[in-house]
Amino acid sequence: MYCSTSKLPLIIGCDANSHQTCWGCRDSNERGNALHEYLVTTDLIILNKGTKPIFVAAGRQTVIDITLASSDIASFANEWRVSDEESLSDHRYIKLQIPAGIQIVPPWRNPRATQWEAFYADLQQAHGGRLKNIWTAEDIENKVTIMQQHLETSYKNNCKERKTHTGKGAQWWYPALDRIRKKCTKNIRKARRNQLDRDSVREVRRKYKKTIRQSKRDSWHRFCNSVAGPRPAARLFKVLGKEQEVYIDNITLPDGSNSNETGEVLRHLLDNHFPGNKLYIN
Repeated sequence: MYCSTSKLPLIIGCDANSHQTCWGCRDSNERGNALHEYLVTTDLIILNKGTKPIFVAAGRQTVIDITLASSDIASFANEWRVSDEESLSDHRYIKLQIPAGIQIVPPWRNPRATQWEAFYADLQQAHGGRLKNIWTAEDIENKVTIMQQHLETSYKNNCKERKTHTGKGAQWWYPALDRIRKKCTKNIRKARRNQLDRDSVREVRRKYKKTIRQSKRDSWHRFCNSVAGPRPAARLFKVLGKEQEVYIDNITLPDGSNSNETGEVLRHLLDNHFPGNKLYIN
């Protein structure tokens, strides 16, 4: 709650002691489902990858430790993995990398979007008229400090804080999806208070996912239909023809070891999905 209100990035490593397939467990239990439903309502993202066990005890191996990160820092957390290094505990080490020198743009306010009439009304109510009883330099300093506080409070109350978005937003998103998503969140809260059955929650969630898929298809069809003439087609070809960087990390090989070497990983994937393939070199 403190990091959310203070706009601070957050990373949490915790022993959740619960099972859920979303963070690599092979099964799910009631505690894991309840935790997962709570995380859906927050800004936290699960960083776990793979199914390699983190808790290893006599005759028992499972994934009960999870790593969570707020959305503003999650995209910078790379190479999450379970280390083979001996930890002298029944929990293995979890490692990840975060580049140094990350600059997260803080929220900002646009003065042009200020509701000036409400600003002046709040300022007049807080300040209470003309300055009085000013006799010394100390009185002047006190009055200036109070006025500055009133100006700042009135400005913040009437100028909405905004978050910086690096992209233009999804072209397929529209207000109806916002309403369905809010309904999903509201239903989850009701189900947690036993005011709504789980089947209703799942039904609305399925409708939400189905609507998103349909919206993406419609948006792609509109985009394809808008490509007419040599210039738009050339621009589309240029975008699709760019080399895409592929990052592969923490994949388990047949011998049980982990590898993040691109050549070795691609060879393993090729042999696994296309058995009997042959390598041709020109």
